Order: sequence, then structure tokens, then C-alpha cells
Amino acid sequence: MMKREMILIVDDELAVVQALTRLLEIEGYHVVGTTDPKEALEVLRQNTPSIIISDQRMPHMTGVELLLKAHSLSSSTIRFLMSGYTDIDVVISAINDGHVYQYISKPWQETEFLLKIQSAMEYWREQQQNEQMVRQSLSEVKNWEALFQQTSSLMTQTMASSVRTLEKVIRAKDEELLFHSERVSQRALQIAKFIGMQPERMKNLEYAGIFHDIGKIAIRDQILHKAGRLDEDEFTKMKAHPAVGAEILRELPFMNSVADIVFQHHEKFDGSGYPNNRKGEEILLEARILAVADAYDALISKRVYRDGLSEEEVWTILEQSAGSHFDPQVVAAFRRLNETLENQEIY
Repeated sequence: MMKREMILIVDDELAVVQALTRLLEIEGYHVVGTTDPKEALEVLRQNTPSIIISDQRMPHMTGVELLLKAHSLSSSTIRFLMSGYTDIDVVISAINDGHVYQYISKPWQETEFLLKIQSAMEYWREQQQNEQMVRQSLSEVKNWEALFQQTSSLMTQTMASSVRTLEKVIRAKDEELLFHSERVSQRALQIAKFIGMQPERMKNLEYAGIFHDIGKIAIRDQILHKAGRLDEDEFTKMKAHPAVGAEILRELPFMNSVADIVFQHHEKFDGSGYPNNRKGEEILLEARILAVADAYDALISKRVYRDGLSEEEVWTILEQSAGSHFDPQVVAAFRRLNETLENQEIY
């Protein structure tokens, strides 16, 4: 496959421009060369070269001055400074200041020169891919923010209508996500009632259960529904959802306490969770309850990448994780509650 990325060459010696142009065109690059720095700036105003190579010693404008201007016109362009050894102090200073990627010494050695260009081009391609991913992520976040703001404008001042509107936002993203959240909310309330939690705190827990995953509206479906293990980058994106969810909820003043619970629901009892590595009773009791209810529903429910586990398998996991992932007292209370409910069903 031919490499058609554009390289801009600037040198006041025409022979240098021509020699480098021939060398790079043989490698398949699209090359634009000029002996005039002002003309080079005009090229930059109309195009986005992958790489610019500039000589240091030129009349009217030095290479460093040109590359500084190039940075302001096209920040993604990789900048090379070409110089003789007598300018090495200038080169080092330019690189350290962050304006220049590398330098090319005069006279250049062709193999070394092409290796530097190849390395820089690979770096440029990688940066372009990363920027594209960021743009896509931001676009998705903005789309959901727009939906949230649009629905928020229709809210009344009552908490009940606000909750219904937020539920619609989740449903618009993923209906099963809302069903999961409602089940988690109800189980968390059962545990809270069983241990004697105050009604006001239970109301916050109820809402936290419903909205604990609202931050997932900012995560791409390819990650949420991936039929396999998430890679490191995908897991990093996934781990952002408690913070994103809390930020969304804090837009509603009466949801501040709910936001705190949502923010902490992936913390672990031993301090190995996220986002802040809280441990033990540093984690809100509501968040500790929510973590158990969330895990129970996630394990027992069928997912795109696996079938749901049996009750016995789920309880084995929960109890083995008590004291590390989960609050052991919450797990024990949930187990007693579950046994109580089973006995009631028998009778």
C-alpha cells in the first residue's frame, strides 16, 4: 500500500529540497517542497502535513521560528529541524522546549533519515487514531448530554418527575440496563430494611440503585455489549462510569446524596476498588449494600458473554468475596434475608 501522507520540506537551498523530495517520493510519500518559509506557512494554512522538515539557517526566518509558527497553524504536524553540528545547542533547546520532534543532521545519511521519517510517521498515525477515538467518545457523550438536557428542560420541580425523566434517559440508552437497575434497587432496599436502615437513607439508596449505572450512557455500545473480556483501554473507559453518573446526578440539587452513593458503588471493602480506593467503613453503607445487590443481579442474570449462574454459584462467589470485595456483614445480612424469604415461600 502506498503511503500518501504529506511531508513539507523547507530549505533555502533548492538542491537540498530536490534531493529530499526524490528520496521521499521513492518511498511513496506525497512531498511538497519550498525554499521560502513564508510560502511554507501558506501551505500550512491550507493543508495539514503529517511532517514538516525545516532547515535551521535560512534568511529572514530561522527553522525554529518557522516551526513555532507551524505549531500554531497545525499542532498535529510532526516537526523536524535540519541543521549542521554547529547549531546543536539550538537544536537541543528546541527539542527540550517541546517545539521539535527530532533533528536531522547535515549532511544526512539516507538509511538513518528514512528510519526517522518512518518512526515519526507511525507516531503521527497513532496520534491520529487516538484523536479519532477521543472525538468519537466526546461526540457520544455530547449526544447523550444533549438528550439529558433536552429531557431535563421538560422536568417539573418535583423529585418524582425528575426521577422518571432520568429513567427515560437510561431506557433510551439500553432498556435492559434500566431493568437491571430497578432489580438492584429493590434488592438493595430489601437488605437495608432488613438491617434497620432509616427511611430517609433508604430513599436515597432506592434512587442510587436505579441510577447507579447512568454513567454508562457515555460509554460506547461496543464496550458495554462486548462478547468477551475488556482490554485495558476499554476497562479504563468502563471504570469512569461511577464518576460520570455522579456528575450527572449532581446537576439536580436533591440528588447530591444519591450521587455520593453512585460515586462509591464500585469501591471494594479491602480498598482495591475504584475510583478512590476507599476501604471498609470509609465507603458509605449505602454503597456497600448497593455493591452486593449489583453483583448478585449481575451474576444471576444472563449476559451477552455468558449465561446466568445458579443461586448456589452466586452465593459461593459472594461469600468468598466477603471481606475483600464486599462488606462481610452486608453479605451475611443478605444471606439471612434470602433464607428468611425462602422460608416464607415454603409456608
